[in-house]
Amino acid sequence: MRGDDRLIMSLRDYIDSVAPAPNWLKDAQADASSKGLDKLKLRDINRVIAEVRNRARKTRTRKHKDLSVNRRPAPPGKAN
Repeated sequence: MRGDDRLIMSLRDYIDSVAPAPNWLKDAQADASSKGLDKLKLRDINRVIAEVRNRARKTRTRKHKDLSVNRRPAPPGKAN
C-alpha cells in the first residue's frame, strides 16, 4: 500500500466532515473552555445539579404550602 494516495483521518475529523457542530454549539464550547468549565469533574457537576434541584424543590414546596391552605372544599351547607 505504499504510495497510496488514501487519506487517513481521525474519527473526530470524520464526524466533523459528515455532521459538523452548529455554530451555537461551537460558541458555547469555546465559552466554556475559556472559563475552564470543560475541566469540571463529574462529582462537581453532580453537586451543582443537586443544589439547583434542591433550591427548586424548596421553592415549589413553599408555593404549594401558600396555595393549599384548605385543599378540600367544605361540605354543602357548611362554611370554611
